[in-house]
Amino acid sequence: MGARGSVYQRKRSVGTAENRKHFRHPIHWRIALVHKKGEKNDIYHGRTHDLSLWGASIFVDSNIFVMTEVVMLLAIPPLHQGLKETIVEIQCRMSYTVLDSEESRFRIGIRFLHFKGEGKRILSDILSKRVIPKSEPSPYGTD
Repeated sequence: MGARGSVYQRKRSVGTAENRKHFRHPIHWRIALVHKKGEKNDIYHGRTHDLSLWGASIFVDSNIFVMTEVVMLLAIPPLHQGLKETIVEIQCRMSYTVLDSEESRFRIGIRFLHFKGEGKRILSDILSKRVIPKSEPSPYGTD
């Protein structure tokens, strides 16, 4: 192998944590993906695996990937029992689809393009109230 190493060693996946600019919260909220196909809509139900203001990783039962934009309906649970959930509508683009062997479901990377109405503010407010875990200290004391 050359000094540069294998192309497989150098290439990083676009959706990996080390390439992300924004923290993804490990949140498992219900979602529906709506893919408009002419006069009808294909709707796929699932849940988030992790979520930020800029994108999400979601789990669905179907192996889907479309090049066109899709709408994600994100169901944010109420803060108090007895209240209704909040539905946020987001225009999205799929980045990848893989089979997750641990979940036995398909994981889809989603990039958010546009929020309907006050959706971005609502999601931002909720995520800002969540505690972001500190990373594990380095075992070598370099932190």
